[in-house]
Amino acid sequence: MTFTFAQVFLAALCFYFLVHSLTCLAEIIHLRRTINAVPEPLRKKITLAQHQKAAHYDIARTKLNWLEVTVTTALIVYLTAGNGINNISDWLMGMVGDQFAFHWMLPASIGLIFVLFDLPFCWYKEFRLKEAYGYTREASARWVKKYVLNTLLGWVAVLPVLWIGLFLWQESGAMWWIYGWVIFCFYLIFSLDLYHRLTYFFKPSRAKPTDNAQLRELIDSLGKNAGLHITDVRVAKARDDALLPPAFAFGHKNNVRLFFRRDIYERLSPASLQAIAAHALARNSSHMYLQAWLICAAAGFIVFAFLAWFAPQSWFLDEIGLRVYGPGPYYGSVLTFAIVALPVLLFPFRLPLDAFLRHLIFASDTFAMKHTGLKSTVNALIELIPAPMRHSSVTLGFFDLLFSHEPSLMARITKVQHNYAEFEEKRRHAAKRAESLQVKQQLENVTAALNTLEKENAQENTVAVASAEKEIHSTDNLELASQRTPESTTEASAQSWEVIEAPESAQTSDRTAADNAEMPAQVSATEEKAASAPLTRRQRALKIMAQRQRELFEKTQRHGR
Repeated sequence: MTFTFAQVFLAALCFYFLVHSLTCLAEIIHLRRTINAVPEPLRKKITLAQHQKAAHYDIARTKLNWLEVTVTTALIVYLTAGNGINNISDWLMGMVGDQFAFHWMLPASIGLIFVLFDLPFCWYKEFRLKEAYGYTREASARWVKKYVLNTLLGWVAVLPVLWIGLFLWQESGAMWWIYGWVIFCFYLIFSLDLYHRLTYFFKPSRAKPTDNAQLRELIDSLGKNAGLHITDVRVAKARDDALLPPAFAFGHKNNVRLFFRRDIYERLSPASLQAIAAHALARNSSHMYLQAWLICAAAGFIVFAFLAWFAPQSWFLDEIGLRVYGPGPYYGSVLTFAIVALPVLLFPFRLPLDAFLRHLIFASDTFAMKHTGLKSTVNALIELIPAPMRHSSVTLGFFDLLFSHEPSLMARITKVQHNYAEFEEKRRHAAKRAESLQVKQQLENVTAALNTLEKENAQENTVAVASAEKEIHSTDNLELASQRTPESTTEASAQSWEVIEAPESAQTSDRTAADNAEMPAQVSATEEKAASAPLTRRQRALKIMAQRQRELFEKTQRHGR
């Protein structure tokens, strides 16, 4: 079974709508289930009434997001399957007639339609809802004037960029998409809010050096622990508070410049500022903003290459209901397709990119926790929220992934607490492993020492036995020499021949008689031998060996102590 491009697009549109709708529904159910309990880390910061107020505010805001997704999906269906783009194309072609003007005005008109449809939702979410819950005191006319002016000026600012892109498209031939991609990469600097941070990179004197000695000492200690050399700590201008993160840093490992936002610097304690600085240093070390820019630039490269392949063709435009004019390339129709269809088709690929950026945020929180402690990191995250809190802290992670740039407060606190538990578990495991290795090494040392002592004992026992036998042998010789007289010696020598020639029985009886004759002489040799029973040669050897073993045992005991 083959699928047409229209079927693939409609399937992607249905997936886009269902994912957003189910996520909004799950978020509403989740907020209602957690509305009556303040999360434990925030109980000292906000009251139950403030928590419930923020939850009701987020429920109303989520319902509005759901409605906005529904209206946007219906608008896309009308523009594609409902011939909305074709009607606009026919009207523009009949009005201007010129090919270049048509290809420039068609995507500009479609973009203006989306801006106008988005305007009432932005007004209700960003002003009317906040006003109803007491989160803003700005006058309605002032807000509308500011927002409408900024939105329309933004749309007007895109028109010359679009014109330049179309001009390069026509004049550069097949390489048009390269020029378009370069312009897109430059545009990302503004769309990702990198411009205001880069102004402090190129002009650090725009910010004033800090005069807080305690903070400077904490920052130096943080840099030393993290292996960084922080050369400068500055505070940004107050007028840039709405355009900057709480803290950001530039530079390499040996020369880092740290910047604090003015309102954060004046409101938070030095310990919390140290944790926020650690978070900023982690983002700088991981090149988070550069990675975000590179990821978006890589995605833009794929998109422009995709458009370059489709630009000379018209079949995919015909299948989704877009009427084309001219022999091609179909500049205006392709750009219109990029505005209407690509956000839907690329939606599944945007989720892992957003998840990766959230992973970098969690990694930065973990870095701050390792170098400033869990308590300081959690307190810093809590102090960042305004008082009273204007958003619920317990939103679902996937909801934040779809509708927010950063995870919610409780998601960050829960994640850093989980990472801290894992970190402590690894540290305990490493300590136990080190202790086990130390005990094993000590046992090996003791075993080696015992083996050495056993060898020494064996050698000393051998020497003792040899010396004992030598001593016994010399003693026997002395006793025999003292008992014998010249006459007995002569008689013994004379009788020895008779003993040799006598029968074995006679020799045995003679030997017994000789022993009986020698016993009185041995007893009377000394007083000790006369008082006690005589010891045999083997008994005396064993006695001397026991005495030597006792001496070796006492020596071993002294060595052990």
